[in-house]
Amino acid sequence: MSEAPSRSAVVTGAAGWLGQNLVRSLASSDRAVIRCLVQSQDEAALLEVLSERIQPVVGDVRDPQAIEA
Repeated sequence: MSEAPSRSAVVTGAAGWLGQNLVRSLASSDRAVIRCLVQSQDEAALLEVLSERIQPVVGDVRDPQAIEA
């Protein structure tokens, strides 16, 4: 049985160059659940294939409802 993630990380701009590299690094070196704020479903799909712990959220960082999701 694998251990459950003990923490989480939130990455805004996860579809950009820096954000994608940060998400990849977190996914390979940590067991945290990684929530990623992206602007489109296409960007979400690209991140989902990296790890089952990545949870993309489509929205805008300037939208409080997207942040609460």
